[in-house]
Amino acid sequence: STKRNIKKGQKVFTVEFVDTNLEANFIDYYTHLQKNQLSNYNNIKSKGFYKKIVFELRKHGMSQMVVVKSGENFIAGSIILMFKNCVYGWNTVSKKSANKLGAGHFLNWEIIKWAKEKGYELYDFVIVDKKNLPGIAEYKLGFGGELVHFPRYRKKFFL
Repeated sequence: STKRNIKKGQKVFTVEFVDTNLEANFIDYYTHLQKNQLSNYNNIKSKGFYKKIVFELRKHGMSQMVVVKSGENFIAGSIILMFKNCVYGWNTVSKKSANKLGAGHFLNWEIIKWAKEKGYELYDFVIVDKKNLPGIAEYKLGFGGELVHFPRYRKKFFL
C-alpha cells in the first residue's frame, strides 16, 4: 500500500530539495532517467532540454529538483514545476531496485508535504493513463485525491 511504502522509505532514505550541488544532482538524475527510459519508453528528451527546464525556470521560482538518497547515493529524483497554486510532478525517476523500499512513494509524499508547507493548494501527477500505463496510474491513484481530466489542445497542420 502507499502508506506502507512511504513508511518504508522514511526508514531508509533522506530527501533533499536541492539548493547546492545542483549540477551534480542533475547529472545523477539524467543518468538514471536515461537508463529507465531506454528500457520503457522512447520519449526521453535531450539533456539540454531538461537542464534548461531546471536551471532557467528555477530563476523564476518555477522549478525545483528533489532527490532521494541513501547515504550519498542517488536513489530517486524529480523535477517539479510550480505555477500559481499548483505543483506539478513533471518528471520523476528512481532506481528500480529501490522501488520495493518505497523510494518513489517517499519522494512524492515529501514533495506533497513541501508543497503544503509552501502554501500550494494542488499537487498534479500530470498524467494518469489507466489504459496505456496501468501500473503507473495505480501507483499515482494510491495517493488518493481527485482525478481531474484536463483536455489537451493540439494543432494539426494540413498540407
